[in-house]
Amino acid sequence: SLERNVCPVDTHVHRTLNRIGIVKTSSPDKTFLAVKDFLPEKSAHTFHTNLIRLGRAICKPAKPGCAVCPLLKICQYEEKNLEKGKAVTKRDFMLLDNL
Repeated sequence: SLERNVCPVDTHVHRTLNRIGIVKTSSPDKTFLAVKDFLPEKSAHTFHTNLIRLGRAICKPAKPGCAVCPLLKICQYEEKNLEKGKAVTKRDFMLLDNL
């Protein structure tokens, strides 16, 4: 994001934001437009980085690790995979409520 308050949206960010329920969009471009104005100043880079990490490590396209997801309680994904998976430590992600 080159030090700008912009959250680039790739497939990981798009999938994760839609599953959590923050947006209901059909493409990364539409997700970008939906979130570009709601991020507090200087928080986009951290928000973006954490969503990519979450999307790669836990909120995978097939068989997501919902049982270990730090956002399980607020996630609106209807096809949750609650099988026990690999443990995730809090240091793996910055809590999103710190934004």
